[in-house]
Amino acid sequence: ERLEVARRSAVSVLAALPFAGAPDSTPAEAWTVAAEEGAALLRWAVHDYFPVSGSESAASEIKAERAGNLKARERHERWRSAAGEGPEGFEGGGTDGRRSSSLACRVGCLTEYLIELLRMDACPSPSGAVTTALLPLDPLLDSSEVLLSFPLAAEARSRGTKSRLRSVPVPDGLVSPDGAGGIAAGIAADGHRLLGAVLSSCPSGARGRGRRVAGLALGCLRRAVSPALLSAVDGRTPASASSGLGAAIRRSVAMRTASVRTFRSVVAALGSGAAAAAGTSGQTSRGLVLVAGCLLEQASGDDGGGGDGWGTVAERVELIEACCDALSSSLAASGGLIPTDIRGTLDSVATSCLASLLPSPPPPAGPPPPPAPPPPPPRGRQGRPAS
Repeated sequence: ERLEVARRSAVSVLAALPFAGAPDSTPAEAWTVAAEEGAALLRWAVHDYFPVSGSESAASEIKAERAGNLKARERHERWRSAAGEGPEGFEGGGTDGRRSSSLACRVGCLTEYLIELLRMDACPSPSGAVTTALLPLDPLLDSSEVLLSFPLAAEARSRGTKSRLRSVPVPDGLVSPDGAGGIAAGIAADGHRLLGAVLSSCPSGARGRGRRVAGLALGCLRRAVSPALLSAVDGRTPASASSGLGAAIRRSVAMRTASVRTFRSVVAALGSGAAAAAGTSGQTSRGLVLVAGCLLEQASGDDGGGGDGWGTVAERVELIEACCDALSSSLAASGGLIPTDIRGTLDSVATSCLASLLPSPPPPAGPPPPPAPPPPPPRGRQGRPAS
């Protein structure tokens, strides 16, 4: 616990340094550079340890980005050296668990750092002064997408690797598929937090990238809801929904709550145009149905996973609150722009949820039923009553 407090304090101090200014730049320029470098360091850490995208174009982009940012590259190499996972440290034989923990810690610290930068709590605001800074929105969205797609990449790597090799680091990284699966949920949670902070800090910029942002939110929901709900909405269930890491994430109530909150942030950022624009209307409609289905499952006492959902009562209450907030925000933002069939589905879910809150009806009042007649006496052989 003390280590966590010390880490948060260090992150807050580092996030406040850009506002002190620099000899060759203003505080606003220093803040923009810090946000760009933080987003780049986050992507580089994931790429070096467990590449989410194995394409050559992605590797070329990372290489070109490092060549153009010498200071961030030096910081990245210092971290790898300090973690003992550089080329010489890796030859020395670091364990897979240590490398996984190093990656998870690095991702968590950089996520906190970027969130603190976006909050601008340390920014001085004297009366009458206006500070304008350039937000690197696309790099931040790229970093959020890398974190959110990490579980999917870990699941794909695990399924494409033989069982005896799943504890061996991947050829182009330093973490094994099993090690990546152990930290996938935490990294995805950091992605949800980072995306929410980015959307809340610049909603106008998100509207210009509505299709991409709505696609991210819908993809998170589809990977987090129960297989039964996904099959009812999409008409099919992916293979990863029944076993492996994908099934584990679907049974996690906390991950489902994080996905619903991300959807709410996207709807709030996009505004009323989310349900009417050609690029986002279909994604928003499917997201609303998935959120309503999550609420209906909790109201009916079924987690949609055969009774094996992972979550406490408090986490299920948080999921209900998140679903209600997401649906109310969508209705307030879009209103009559929501398609009629989707509004009918939402009304039906609301009626079912309200009906589940009502107590069971009492038995009908009336006179008691008449008593049953006594059985006839036994008969003898001649048909007379036996004495």
